[in-house]
Amino acid sequence: PEYIADLPHGKELLAHNLAFQLQGERQYLHEREAAKQLWQQQLDTDAGAPQHCLVTGAIATPARLHPAIKGVYGGQTSGVSIVSFNANAFESYGKEQGDNAPVSEVAAFQYTTALNYLLDRQHGQCLSLGDTSMVFWAAAEQADEARRVECLIASLTSSVAAIPDDEQEAFKVRTALERITQGRAIQDPTLGIQPNTRFFVLGLAPNASRLSIRYWLDTTLGELSEHLAAHYADLAMEPAAWDTPPSVWRLLLELAPKRSGRGDIKDAPAQLLGEVMRSIITGAPYPAALLGQVLQRLRSDGDFSSLRIALIKATLHRTYRKHPHIKERPPMGLEENNTNEAYNLGRLFAVLARLQSQAIGANATVTDRYFGTASTVPFSVFPRLIANAQNHLSKLRKIRTGEAVNLEKDLSNGIARLPSAFPKHLAIEDQGRFVIGYYHQRQKYFQKNDTTQSAA
Repeated sequence: PEYIADLPHGKELLAHNLAFQLQGERQYLHEREAAKQLWQQQLDTDAGAPQHCLVTGAIATPARLHPAIKGVYGGQTSGVSIVSFNANAFESYGKEQGDNAPVSEVAAFQYTTALNYLLDRQHGQCLSLGDTSMVFWAAAEQADEARRVECLIASLTSSVAAIPDDEQEAFKVRTALERITQGRAIQDPTLGIQPNTRFFVLGLAPNASRLSIRYWLDTTLGELSEHLAAHYADLAMEPAAWDTPPSVWRLLLELAPKRSGRGDIKDAPAQLLGEVMRSIITGAPYPAALLGQVLQRLRSDGDFSSLRIALIKATLHRTYRKHPHIKERPPMGLEENNTNEAYNLGRLFAVLARLQSQAIGANATVTDRYFGTASTVPFSVFPRLIANAQNHLSKLRKIRTGEAVNLEKDLSNGIARLPSAFPKHLAIEDQGRFVIGYYHQRQKYFQKNDTTQSAA
C-alpha cells in the first residue's frame, strides 16, 4: 500500500479492486484458462473429498466456508452467510462445516458475488422494507430488455421511481407502469417488454448468525404484473385515492405513525412490511394483521389519509374476492342505499363531526375525542353524540340556516338507516367498513365545498 499511494491516483486505487490485462488482448489475466486452473488448484488445497454440488449437480470440491454477504439491512456490517454451521448441533453424520450442505467453491463464489452486487443500493435492484431486504432481477435475451423490466418493477415497489434518462426508454417504462396500474395488458412489441420474461424476487432478513429467506419468487413478468394489477384494483376508490399510483413502499409508509404529518417507515412493524410485500407480489391474501395495524394508526394519530382508507378497502376487497362465502363487497364510493350497519354508522359519525365543526368549531373535534369508541363500541357513545347534535343544530340555524337544513336532513337520514338499538361491539372487519363510511361521507362534504368555491 505504501508504494501504491505514491503512484498517480494511487490513493484512489487503494479503495478499489484492480484487474490486469496483457497489451493486445481483450480478456483480463484472471479470465485466462491457465489462471482459472491455477485458482481451482488453490481452492482444492487442503479441501475435502469431491461431492455432488447442491447448486450445479456437478462433482466438485465443496466450499468449507461461504463468502460473506453484505448489505442486508440489520445484518452485521462485516457480512452474514446464508449457509453456515457454527455449532456442533447443526452438523450431522460426522461432517464438518460446508460438507453438511456441499456447494462447490465456484458456485459459492458465484451466488455470493451476485447477491453482493444486487444488495448494493446504487444498482437500484434492492429495496429495504422493515427487517427485509428485497432484491430482484430479470432474465431476458437482451440486456436492455432485462434492465427495462427491472426499472419497471423498481418504480412500482421502491421509494424512488427508476425511470431511465433516455427519453425513449423512459416512455416505454412509463407506458408499462400505466398499463399495469390500470389492469391493462403489457404485451406490446413497441414497449420492448415480453410478458414471458422471467423475473426473480428474493427477500432476505438477518437471523442470529445467518440470513433467513423470507420469500422467494420465480415467476414471469406477465404473472407478476397481474398480481400488481390486482393489488391496485383492490385499492381503487372513488374519488381516486391518488393522483399518481403509489409505489408499494409509499403505501407501506402509511403503516408508520405520523408525526407532524410525516411518517418514517423504520417505525412501521418490520415483519408486517415483509408479509404485505409478499402478499402483493404473489397475489396471496393480505396478512390478517394489516387491517388492525391501519385501524390502530388511525386511532393513535388521527391521520385519515386517502391511502390509509384505500388500504382498509383493499384488505376487505381481497378477502371478498378470495372467499366465495363472503357475499358483501366493500363500497368503492359513496353508496346512499347501502344497508350495512357499520358502513352507515361511519357515515352518521361523519355527519355528527361535520355538524359540530360548522356550529362551534372546536380544538378537540368529535373525531379526535370519540372515533376510537364509536368505531368499536357504538352503543356507548352514539346516543350522547346525537343528543348533543340537537344543540349544535340550534346554534347553526342562527348563523347558517341553509347549512343547518342540509345537515339536519343528513342526520335524519343517517338515523333512519340504523336499527332501533346501536350495536354493542363491531368486529374488526366492520370497524373497517365504519371507517370507509366515515371517509365517503366526509369526502362528500369536501367535494361540496370545492364545488361551492368554484361557483363563487
